[in-house]
Amino acid sequence: MIREAVIDVLRPYHFRGKLKLLAGVAPSAGERDAEVFGYRMRLDLAEAIQRWIWMGAFEPQETALVRGWLKPGMTFVEVGANIGYFRELGASVVGAGGRV
Repeated sequence: MIREAVIDVLRPYHFRGKLKLLAGVAPSAGERDAEVFGYRMRLDLAEAIQRWIWMGAFEPQETALVRGWLKPGMTFVEVGANIGYFRELGASVVGAGGRV
């Protein structure tokens, strides 16, 4: 489907207005598999946060902050995980020598 192909191309890029742009073409129902920080997740597009994660447009500033702060080998504690977006982010940064 062309709409999903556009999202696939733009997913890795972060730019102002991305969420607003893609929200008009993204499906708002159904489930999709996505790779999030190297981990496979099953996302329900009827739920806004999961749809934003699928589009690659969920909390870009907070994601950059966590990436800049965490280092390999650190311990990362996440509270209120929802579906685990920040858990997966933390795991991808702290690596096998760290803990989440």
